[in-house]
Amino acid sequence: MAKPAKKAPEIEKFLTKLLGSSRIDAIEKDLCVPAPIGCGGPAKFFRNAISERDYTLSGMCQTCQDQVQALMDRMAREKH
Repeated sequence: MAKPAKKAPEIEKFLTKLLGSSRIDAIEKDLCVPAPIGCGGPAKFFRNAISERDYTLSGMCQTCQDQVQALMDRMAREKH
């Protein structure tokens, strides 16, 4: 079971409202947060310690982290 990173109570309330469920509950169950942010699937394997730490902050599994990073990279390239 992963340990969620602490966030301000206001941020947790916002995320819970956005997701329709608790980021903390998902992380403690080793699940990715549900859509629209994540996929709701298992979150047990990470590429490295940085990705594992990001999971405790975002609640996103490795696949969802990769998809968000690819989107951010594509958007950065399109700006130039």
